Amino acid sequence: PAGSPLACLTCENLAFSLQALPVCQIVAKFPPSISRMLGGMMIEMIQNADLSILHAIQGTASPALDTFMVGFTTLGEFGALWAIVGAIMIALNKHRTFGIAIFVAIALAFVIGDIGLKNVIERPRPFLVDPVLDAGSLRSYIEQSAGMTGAKPAKAAVGCPSGHSSTSFAAATVICLAPLAHRWLKPIAIATAAAIAFSRLYLAVHNPTDVVLGALLGIACGCIAVCIVNTIESRRKGRQA
Repeated sequence: PAGSPLACLTCENLAFSLQALPVCQIVAKFPPSISRMLGGMMIEMIQNADLSILHAIQGTASPALDTFMVGFTTLGEFGALWAIVGAIMIALNKHRTFGIAIFVAIALAFVIGDIGLKNVIERPRPFLVDPVLDAGSLRSYIEQSAGMTGAKPAKAAVGCPSGHSSTSFAAATVICLAPLAHRWLKPIAIATAAAIAFSRLYLAVHNPTDVVLGALLGIACGCIAVCIVNTIESRRKGRQA
């Protein structure tokens, strides 16, 4: 809610992630008082837009969708689904390099996103900012999914970027770059990553901008991972030749 301590915290920390945008650099050239006013207005607009989208999504809630979305979120926990896919690709040996790249991409997304950016941006999760997004019977699951039931609940209360989104899109990007004989697997990977990311919005664990940033980070990590693994593999083959 506007004016609450959490809402202010959200605005202050979200400002950090917006500083690099060209429009924000232009605003920064204005006198300090005007810059603060315009910057605050922009951040408030983004926060309000995020919350409006989440309210609209929760308006579609149903017991069947609850089960469906919890299932997809569970698949994305710690990149478990994608780790299994990577292990299978390594075991089949044909696409071993890309299987390894999936693990590298997941690791990069976790280190940069969960360990790095989340602790720098420190943006509160939306259900903490707006109590209306409590989600009723799903509250206990949401807190568990957000990691808020462990020894360090305060640390888990931040959610930008979305870890589920970053690891899912990191792995899906690697799969899309792999020379698979069955190309239909690529859109399935993308659709699965998108479903996992959407489940985070449905459960109000992340803001839409958290998910978008996570997806973009994941795509970048996937591309970097493929480059790293391909370079190492090429050098290894060169030494053997």
